[in-house]
Amino acid sequence: MDERDGVVVVTPVGALRDPLPVGLVERLEAVTAGRPVIIDMSQVILVSAAAVTGLVAWVIAATQERGQCCLVCPRATAQALLGRWHVARCLAVFRSVGDALQARRFGEEGYGDGWAGR
Repeated sequence: MDERDGVVVVTPVGALRDPLPVGLVERLEAVTAGRPVIIDMSQVILVSAAAVTGLVAWVIAATQERGQCCLVCPRATAQALLGRWHVARCLAVFRSVGDALQARRFGEEGYGDGWAGR
């Protein structure tokens, strides 16, 4: 986990399995607590839809507000899977953390919808 521009950036590493490890969930809850969150999927091996949708559902519930979280997924094949699993309907998906942060800044300044517009 990292913080950039007031946003928590969570970068899971390795295979994302279902269910999410209890230790990871507890740590995420402690760090995110109502703050904006980017889930950076660049280091994840997508193993199952259940694990990804479980993580997305948890993040959406934890942030409690539309537009408070997004996904970063640089690989086109992984983006296609996220589309097939309907994750992109729930969260904005960007190709890089920089793109996600820029979209958020633009949204806050009235130029576009930020993370809520996708």
